[in-house]
Amino acid sequence: MEGRKRTIGWGVLALWVIVMALAAPLAGKLADVQRDRAVDHLPASAGSTRVAHIMERMPGGDSTDLVLVHHRDGGLTSADKATAAREVRRVAAEHPLTAPPQAVPSEDGTTLLYAVSSTEPGTDETARDAFVHDVRATVSGEVGGPAVLASSGCTPSPSSSPAPPPSPPSGSVC
Repeated sequence: MEGRKRTIGWGVLALWVIVMALAAPLAGKLADVQRDRAVDHLPASAGSTRVAHIMERMPGGDSTDLVLVHHRDGGLTSADKATAAREVRRVAAEHPLTAPPQAVPSEDGTTLLYAVSSTEPGTDETARDAFVHDVRATVSGEVGGPAVLASSGCTPSPSSSPAPPPSPPSGSVC
């Protein structure tokens, strides 16, 4: 009787191994058919559903965000501010931006920031890197922000590294 229980146990285990081996290839295909977005469970006539469908048809979808920084230790001059404004207008003329960039001056007058956001590159990393490169080439100040950190031209060093961080490419803030 003891031998028979042991044989049944091994048989059950073997059956489960066979079932898992047959089911494993199908599990990888589940991600292709599953739908987890909240709007997938809403009625088609709901406003949120209609907006989601419109957004899917729009180009881009993911914004590429940059911060343009103009700084002078002794304080920005009128010429510095005019140069910054001219460069930002040029960026806006060359790339579709989500909103017109607004100057944000520091309290001490030494720094001027412009937030720049574009959906032009979308999720294409090569297009994002080209956008970052174009803005760097246009702006005499520093260029920073999430898109610079994500671009291939700026790799942040691990904080636990004892070595000093690598110097960022010219015209960027990492």
